[in-house]
Amino acid sequence: MDNIMMLKESLAKCDTITKNVVTTLTSFEDRLLRLEETILPVYEETGILQRRQQNIESTLTALDHALNFYNVAKEVDTVIRDGPSDNLQQYLGAMERLHSSIQYFTENNPGSLELSAVTSLQSKGRECLEREFRVLLSRHSKAVASVVILDLLGLDDELPQDDLDVNVHLPEKVIADLSATSLWLIEHMERSDFLNAYSTIRSEAFYRSLTSLRDHQKSNSGSSRLCVPASPAVGGRIRTTKETPTKRASRRNYLYQSIVKKASQSLSKHSLYPLSEPGRLKTGVLDEEMIDIDVGPYLTIIFAFVKLAQSEIMLLAQVIPDDHQGAVFDKLVQKPLNLVKEEGEAILASVKRAVSKQQFIALLNIFPILERYRQVKAEIDITLEASVIPAVASAAWWPSIVVDL
Repeated sequence: MDNIMMLKESLAKCDTITKNVVTTLTSFEDRLLRLEETILPVYEETGILQRRQQNIESTLTALDHALNFYNVAKEVDTVIRDGPSDNLQQYLGAMERLHSSIQYFTENNPGSLELSAVTSLQSKGRECLEREFRVLLSRHSKAVASVVILDLLGLDDELPQDDLDVNVHLPEKVIADLSATSLWLIEHMERSDFLNAYSTIRSEAFYRSLTSLRDHQKSNSGSSRLCVPASPAVGGRIRTTKETPTKRASRRNYLYQSIVKKASQSLSKHSLYPLSEPGRLKTGVLDEEMIDIDVGPYLTIIFAFVKLAQSEIMLLAQVIPDDHQGAVFDKLVQKPLNLVKEEGEAILASVKRAVSKQQFIALLNIFPILERYRQVKAEIDITLEASVIPAVASAAWWPSIVVDL
């Protein structure tokens, strides 16, 4: 009985505690509901205020961005008028700001005075950039010294594998400045006058390099010159000048003479005027006027043209964007190509004139030229692939000269 009474008392106490807990929880729930009703409007109001603050900040940022465009013309005016020579990167940065301003006003306020101001300033800046490009290129574009070209060609009779360093044409810093300028002009301007300037200036330097080499070779050539008599019917002799060749030319002159000797032996078997010894006709008549055909400089020019053209392509790749390199190379290479063609045609005309007078020994001059053509044809075809003009890319005049020869 005592245990039952103790159990009933424990149950009664549990009921009391349960009621107290339920009462407390109910009271807490009511308070939470009242707190939520009080806090929720404050939370919503805070969210509205935060959105308003964000809108205000976005508006101020957009306003500052717009105001910057209105101030661009005034801020970069001094930089544009001073020109790019002192600080090219700063100048290009100013030009970039002008370009962005033009885009902004074109989209948002096309009739504004500010658009007119920045457009005018950009036009002036573009002219300054193009002028600086031409001046910088003209100032540093010099003909490659003949001794440099001859050192590159070396003593071998084959086309050398080494390339001519582009820094021979232009200093590294100048190349970097020209590259940055051309890239900006191509990306932001529709006009491409500076590309024409590049092709003209570099073509002239290329041409002067070849003419300087030609003149240097002619003034120093000795053993690569072949003189033929005015007529084999009237006696005469083949004479080779006796000047001492330089070290650089000695091997080539030796090979030249080897070709001439072999050709002479072959020609003597079929000639109506047999040779009693290499270089002498069997006749006792006095010499007449000698026709001088000097092929030595032309043989060197053929190799030099290939190497100079290859170096111009490498320089072009560093200065001009890819899409425009082919067209620029076409214009650049035309004048040097014509020089090599004219030199070959002049020799061909001399040989034809000699043959028309029955001076068949003049044909010996052809063999070294044909040998050079055989050596460099593949290199020339690869080099001129940079051209977008088929006639240039295939070097169409080379085969015609060879066929005529």
